[in-house]
Amino acid sequence: MAKVLVVDDEESIRFSFKTHLMNEAYEVLAVDDYSSGMEAVNRFNPDLVITDVILGGRTGVDILRKVKDMGMQCPVILITGEPNIETAADAVRLGAFDYLSKPIRKKTLLRITSHALRHKVLIDEKNRVETENVRYRLSQEAIFKSLKDAIITVDNDMQVLEANQKVKNICGFSPEKIIGKNITEISALCNKSCHYVLKETLKAKSSISEFPSECMHHDHPNQIVLLTGSPLKDHEDKVLGAILMIRDITRLNILEKKLKD
Repeated sequence: MAKVLVVDDEESIRFSFKTHLMNEAYEVLAVDDYSSGMEAVNRFNPDLVITDVILGGRTGVDILRKVKDMGMQCPVILITGEPNIETAADAVRLGAFDYLSKPIRKKTLLRITSHALRHKVLIDEKNRVETENVRYRLSQEAIFKSLKDAIITVDNDMQVLEANQKVKNICGFSPEKIIGKNITEISALCNKSCHYVLKETLKAKSSISEFPSECMHHDHPNQIVLLTGSPLKDHEDKVLGAILMIRDITRLNILEKKLKD
């Protein structure tokens, strides 16, 4: 049940608005001045505010300004019996949902209320999705940073989208310097087996698991890695690029040789 706050110093308007809106199954609170209106905003937490512009010593524009300053997402509709360009301009500038002149017919009231509440639903859903995306992103970043393996993601043109800090340990260059560049154009003194794995992953649109390679890296001689490439897909299974995982198995390889000897 959507909650609507009506602020107007005319009792007849408060009564008629409240009656019409309650008949449409809205929960309605009607008050008569700025102070009561702001108290209701905090206590009632409305989904929509309908307020008269003239409220004794204060105005509906003051309520609009306060609602926006508080970061509330509820739409505000301003109504007035004495419309003027300055007030209308202030309302638009501050983000009022609508600005209506009295008298307001029942049909107009219900129509604009319905539109405003649908707008509120869309805003709430947008904020929910954005919050979920932020949480997901932070979770992915935490996982990304905690991995012991080097991870590089590229798009279909082999341009680096992301890379974690382990890339520096294994490959010798910081992730900040390669993000946004084509991986095939990055200067690296190694055998570039990772390029082959990424190209084949993009070409076949399927995974390549644990491809062994000796890096021949100038800073890490005899470094042995396992390369795993996987397609990067969206929710519709469309390939957007590839993910490369580089696992350093040099120590394991040395231990295996010692055991064999």
